[in-house]
Amino acid sequence: MHWFAASAILLILVFSIYLPLLTGPAEFNGDDTGYVHQLEHTIGKLYTPLTNLTFILEKQVWGSNPKGYRLTNIVLMFVLALAAWKLALRFQPGNEAGRQNHNNSLFLLAIVCACVTHPLNVESVASISSRKELLYALFSVLALHAYSARLFGKYSLALTCAYVAMAQLSKGSAFILPLVFAAYEFIYRQQIEHKSIRYGHLAAISAASWPIFGYQFYIAMQHVADASQVGQDFSIWISTIVRTFYTFASHLLMPTNLSFEYEIARPTKLITNHEWLPTLICLVTLAYLWRRRLYQALFGALAALIVLIPYLNIMPLRHGFPVFIVHYDHYFLLTLAILPILLASIILSNQLQKLRMTILLAMAGLTAYFTYQSHQMTYVWNTRETLYSHITQSAPNIPRGFIYLAQARMEHKQYQAAIQPLLTALKLGPDDKYALYLLANAYAFTHRYHEAEKYFSRAYLFDRTNISLLQNYASTLIQLKKYSLAREILNDLLEQSPGNASALYNLRLLNSLGQ
Repeated sequence: MHWFAASAILLILVFSIYLPLLTGPAEFNGDDTGYVHQLEHTIGKLYTPLTNLTFILEKQVWGSNPKGYRLTNIVLMFVLALAAWKLALRFQPGNEAGRQNHNNSLFLLAIVCACVTHPLNVESVASISSRKELLYALFSVLALHAYSARLFGKYSLALTCAYVAMAQLSKGSAFILPLVFAAYEFIYRQQIEHKSIRYGHLAAISAASWPIFGYQFYIAMQHVADASQVGQDFSIWISTIVRTFYTFASHLLMPTNLSFEYEIARPTKLITNHEWLPTLICLVTLAYLWRRRLYQALFGALAALIVLIPYLNIMPLRHGFPVFIVHYDHYFLLTLAILPILLASIILSNQLQKLRMTILLAMAGLTAYFTYQSHQMTYVWNTRETLYSHITQSAPNIPRGFIYLAQARMEHKQYQAAIQPLLTALKLGPDDKYALYLLANAYAFTHRYHEAEKYFSRAYLFDRTNISLLQNYASTLIQLKKYSLAREILNDLLEQSPGNASALYNLRLLNSLGQ
């Protein structure tokens, strides 16, 4: 009955939030197309074979229908919610021996519901490309539960290693999981169960994860990581981590006006302001839990924090703009799945015994609020127009949202409508070469060749390797009868792409015109 009730409630909550993804209009957004239709390009940049396998198999079923892939994400979110509830049951106060005590299941379910419906989870489900985060979080929770509950006796370690390996094959961030298990052994198991630490088991878990991560790191260093910034000033490096953690804490506690795309300024000097407050509060809290010997709460806090380490911008990433910190909402998915361990140890403590009913009602109210807010945010993901329009409204100081909106409109041949967001993007980032290129194309497609030439020439100063830019720039110059400059651009194009059909055609055209 407990399982049936929990499953029914979580199923209703998850599908009530994400139903618009299945009933409204649907398009592939962001990196979705790369994962579904250009998978060979993605495989070359990231080694996530289990995630890629799901897309390969689903493509045989869903084809080019985004709703099918989103349905899979919704089902995975529901299974993750059930796994998080089971994990919370395992770590409830007084359950150190692994007994299946369901006396507090209602309170634990209320805690899990609040975490599952948190608006930070919307991107993980609505974005098809976030499949890797869902799989990584699910296998991580299953691994921790299998190891801590010792479900199959001597086979528990083998099952745990299998889950850890699957998490690692889903996303490279899983390399941090051995540290979570180390925290379990050194903090939870040794202090609460008073048993010796199983170093051999920790070694086996590391062996299931780190060799795979070694290859993933090798691929990332070639395509994603920006090694040129690794040796940056120590104070700036620390400040970057502090600012990232401040952003995490802000979005967790105040999940309003989320834009899914963030451009957080990378610090240029040591931070000395309020941004240190979340970091200091966390350190003081951990010290307090250790001093008071609240080891279950300490483990829950450490586990939730440890899985954030890969996302603290310790390693600068190339896929963000150089002056900005990389940050996305889906980074918080696993933390929210583990957080009930910490919350349960606090809410179900003896000190709060008299307030349990009040807390239960508060959790139910919070779940209702999160469910409504997340449901409204889900509508944003139906099409690229709605998603990127939302980003421009929620984060009007970020040029990337305006660029993505313009790109989506140009793909629908709405060239005139793409001009204004591109002009706005260039006000925010005057030297953005991609915005310059898109704006030049928008003007060219609307036959405003003088404006097109202006922006093509600016884009050409920043990027002389973009073949499409050179092709369109030369064609615009021919329209303006600037034949000599057009020939120079075409010759530049042929040096980089010998035998380019467009360049050869335009050269023959110039010759026929006597130019």
